Amino acid sequence: MKYAVGIDVGGTNTRVALINEQYEIKERVQFGSDPKDPMKTLNQINGVIKEFGQEIEGIGISCPGPLDLINGVILTPPNLPGWHNFELTKELEKITGVSVQLENDANLAGLAEAVIGAGKGKKIIYGEPWAADKTAVEGNKKLAAKENIGLLDENIGAFCDSTRDGIKGSALRAKEAGFINGAEEKEDEMLASVAAWGANPYQAEGFENVKAPSQIVTYVSAHDNHTLWDKLKETVVEENECLRLNKMAAAVYMTCQGTLFFLSGEEFARTKGGRDNTFKAPISLNRLDWEKAWENKELVHYYQGLIALRKQLSGLCDKSKDSYKRITDMWKEKDVVGFTVINDEASRWSQVKIIYNARKNSYKVKFLDDGWEILSDANDSWFWEKGICANRQIEAAPQSVLILGRK
Repeated sequence: MKYAVGIDVGGTNTRVALINEQYEIKERVQFGSDPKDPMKTLNQINGVIKEFGQEIEGIGISCPGPLDLINGVILTPPNLPGWHNFELTKELEKITGVSVQLENDANLAGLAEAVIGAGKGKKIIYGEPWAADKTAVEGNKKLAAKENIGLLDENIGAFCDSTRDGIKGSALRAKEAGFINGAEEKEDEMLASVAAWGANPYQAEGFENVKAPSQIVTYVSAHDNHTLWDKLKETVVEENECLRLNKMAAAVYMTCQGTLFFLSGEEFARTKGGRDNTFKAPISLNRLDWEKAWENKELVHYYQGLIALRKQLSGLCDKSKDSYKRITDMWKEKDVVGFTVINDEASRWSQVKIIYNARKNSYKVKFLDDGWEILSDANDSWFWEKGICANRQIEAAPQSVLILGRK
């Protein structure tokens, strides 16, 4: 068993805890902080750690701000007047001989609630910790980045750009298409996306070593770059085709495992006039145009149906580490992929069969036996309310997602 030490330094008290790999507190000691003499407090901390009698892998310490996190320095905390500009991590590492990481106390409190506290599996805290170039991280420390996702707790993850770009094309190259809008050889990425990159049967390039779908935010558009509608307009000429592909994009990512996310207004074809970088643009461009919500109420209704349907598909909502096993019978043809989702016994449908058809012509579903009903198609995401049986000759419409269910 490996152990770490967690420390909270406050203006009144300091708390030191011994923690195991399951985030269980095995021992905890509290004593008064010395607001004028930081070294006195650090020596007390070292004494407590020695009394724990365990080999320590590392130390995490929280303090009130402001802090210089890169250099591990406490700057000017109002309740610790003698600690101003104190090199905390350097001094504590010198005393204990163990690597020390410093973070703001409020940030760590929020992280703890999200990972092991009341917010686990219920609430999401998300940021944008991407590194555009070199960082100030020193030594052999690794960034909490995409390539290191397998080193993170299963409740800490990332926005999945591999799914995003696989569906509708690169967010950085406007004219580059994805699976739904004409790019070739994207089938493997789609099937990896379905299982939130926990299963990757055809070895598509993208996320690796994902522990569970809880680590994957599945999406196609966010505040950065083009909106989904503007991206489609860059790669498709006809307005009607853009509308069809907007529905398809939504149906694809809403039938993938992971935590769903979409940009406000995506459901009514939000546009920023074709611009991909509007952080300095006026509110008239960045605002939510509610008139478009009315104009595109059919698209809004389609999103509503997909959301309501997904909530009933336990095999897609499961975020456990073994949830990829619920995705079975994966197959692919040129511009078409399909798979089956296994739901809980108590679910309305025990199995769901899903087909992504990116072709501009219909695709006849193969090897379909009796007992299936239509849950959603190219135009109606509320079919599941009607109990309409699917015949063996059913086809997936051009550029659409067909969802079938069996009780």
